[in-house]
Amino acid sequence: MSAQFGIWYFDGRPVPEEHVDRGRSALAPYGPDTDEKYSGEGITILYRAFRTTKESYFEVQPHTSSNGDVVTWDGRLDNRKQLIEQLNGRVTVESTDVAVVAAAYGQWGGKCLAMLMGDWALSIWKPKQRVLILAKDPVGTRHLYYSIEPDSVTWSTVLV
Repeated sequence: MSAQFGIWYFDGRPVPEEHVDRGRSALAPYGPDTDEKYSGEGITILYRAFRTTKESYFEVQPHTSSNGDVVTWDGRLDNRKQLIEQLNGRVTVESTDVAVVAAAYGQWGGKCLAMLMGDWALSIWKPKQRVLILAKDPVGTRHLYYSIEPDSVTWSTVLV
């Protein structure tokens, strides 16, 4: 199981480094293969990979899609072959799961969430619109915890 963590301050102020360090420490046991980070105005997203599929060795997360959305995916995509076929050349069988999910979101928007079969949790940060989408499959075992405060939102697939 890989792990993700993020914090977004609505007013755009920088994320304190102690929050990033706490998130990084909490994720470390779940993702021994990478320690990746995305930072933008008022937001930091961390990802720690535990590589389990051949495609996952080529993954870079958080993943930035062609339209600038930042996608972080922790999960298993059981219907990747069908999604790749439906995406008509936007991705290939060599594409990573996060790339398939990002392409599906780019094609169908939020409607794609109902199409993702498997056990998963994801975050999508849309920096141009300053919109954050947090979602998980409704019956799987992966967690996606979040806390909304008056000035920020924090989320993680593990308790921090």
